[in-house]
Amino acid sequence: MEGASESIPSLVVAVSELLSDYTPGDVVRFSIANFGASQKTLLTAGIIAGSLVLGGVLGRFAARGRPGAMLAGFALFGLLGGWAAARNPISPAAGSWIVGLAAAALAAGTTLLLVGRLAEPAVRSPATLPVDPEQPEPAGDVAAPAGEVQARRAFFGFAVGAGAAALAMVGLGRALRGQSAAEQFLETNTLRSAATTTSVPPPTTEAAAAPGSTTTTTTAPAPVGPSVQEQVAALDTLDGDVAGVSSYVTPNDSFYRIDTAFGQVPQIDPTSWRLRFTGMVDNPYELTFDEIQAMDLSDYVITLSCVSNRVGGNLVGNAVWTGVPLSVLLDRAGVQAGADQVVGRSVDDWTAGFPTPLVYDGRNAILAIGMNDEFLPTNHGFPARLVVAGLYGYV
Repeated sequence: MEGASESIPSLVVAVSELLSDYTPGDVVRFSIANFGASQKTLLTAGIIAGSLVLGGVLGRFAARGRPGAMLAGFALFGLLGGWAAARNPISPAAGSWIVGLAAAALAAGTTLLLVGRLAEPAVRSPATLPVDPEQPEPAGDVAAPAGEVQARRAFFGFAVGAGAAALAMVGLGRALRGQSAAEQFLETNTLRSAATTTSVPPPTTEAAAAPGSTTTTTTAPAPVGPSVQEQVAALDTLDGDVAGVSSYVTPNDSFYRIDTAFGQVPQIDPTSWRLRFTGMVDNPYELTFDEIQAMDLSDYVITLSCVSNRVGGNLVGNAVWTGVPLSVLLDRAGVQAGADQVVGRSVDDWTAGFPTPLVYDGRNAILAIGMNDEFLPTNHGFPARLVVAGLYGYV
């Protein structure tokens, strides 16, 4: 079911996110310290294993003539999964509940079929026929009755077939889903060339001292000399001179990626997406993706590192980011005195903030829509993300 939808998450993923949200901070920090990037995989695997065990317990109820208890258990499973999926801001609530209950009904029906398949041959088994009390019992080990062996084989054969069918349905669902609007856009559109500047001129003294107190707009200087892409290409010629030295610019498909969320990355339709500037501002406004593309874009060489990266680690990357100075966007909104934090909120409700003065202290703080001469990939923030030099990548 999840494979056929780009908005409704897998129920396993939804329950993983639910447990992650309600896990105490000390436990989360312990898991990160000891398992690193594998913590989410282990949690998901644990939920799958636990679901199988509980499913087996519910199947045992059905096998012992208590189908009502089994149905109630799967109904609770479905309600939990539906609620967990409906919590996701991207997932439609009604669709999430429907998927949860449908999955519960499918699981209950499959369990009843398996239990029936296991019991049916045993009814016709010779082992159930009356035994002659005068017939001596055979000495030594006695082989299982043929009917019982057939029942076991039928059960395992049906179980394997049901598992294979489930995997096939996942592939079929994803095939029927086709490309998302984001994937279609990235396949058919090319990022236009940006200006050649790599930094933003310092803001005026008034803007730096009191963000939002003036409406001064910072503009990039006219392009002079080789472009950033050309400069970077020249630097990359040094890579082959020293063994083990990585390229100056990290390719998009090699750039590190650490997710706080589980499951697939958000697939955002750029035609309906809006970037809103709200909070402690004088002039709240919003931008469409087309409006951002039409602005004066510039290229910036900025290094990002994960907070969990160790010396010599691979959770660090250097890229040429294409975007707009964040100071320009905030000046248009008119940041009010006392607004000491810039807080970004993604479509899945992830939030991260940093001090407002960092936008105006001369560092490269931008709204990026491009990465290494391409639009941002979906797994790196398409359609737009914040990139602030000197801050960890999660910001």
